Amino acid sequence: MNKTFHKFRLTIILCLITLLLPGASSVFAQEDNLLENPGFENPYIDRGGTPARQVAQGWNPWHVTATINMASWQNQQPEYDETAPNDLRIRSGDNAQQFFSFFEAHTGGVFQRVTGITPGTELRFSVYAWVWSSTFSDQDESELDGDVVVQVGIDPTGGTDGTSSSVIWSPPAEQYDTYRQYAVIATASSNAVTVFVRSTVNVAVQNNYIYLD
Repeated sequence: MNKTFHKFRLTIILCLITLLLPGASSVFAQEDNLLENPGFENPYIDRGGTPARQVAQGWNPWHVTATINMASWQNQQPEYDETAPNDLRIRSGDNAQQFFSFFEAHTGGVFQRVTGITPGTELRFSVYAWVWSSTFSDQDESELDGDVVVQVGIDPTGGTDGTSSSVIWSPPAEQYDTYRQYAVIATASSNAVTVFVRSTVNVAVQNNYIYLD
């Protein structure tokens, strides 16, 4: 498959990290978005890697690397790219981040470190995600999927290791072929926090795609 065809696969849409202000009647009542480039808009920056990792400004790629005793298809680095000009699954704006694995499995996604936080502040991080995972090539339907689980996380200490025990994760959820919001709340313990998006692919089917917006 060529790269253009790959771009139709999977989209995570509209990231948001919000400061929950004291006195708000609900977590949605008052909010300030603290993220840089929350909509994964241009420009996209080459972060190196094999295969290529083109990631929206403000964000960084990450994945759990394979250990020596794993099969060759396990814990491989995903490929990252922008979604535009293909707009079939861009939920808002002009672009969206995609990452995917082809006949391989991965655990990883993107992260962003946010500074200038007052310790003790309660924060909410959310993202909309579309997952397309299939043994086959019909981009409109996931069939015999790769058992893909999506989560979002906050490290209240500001660390950038997605495998750290300090990361507070949302419950794992598996849903395909529609947008779904994933959210987590945590209290900052330092003047910086780090937010993560994580997908875990358990079966190396032909197409495992995630897009962020």
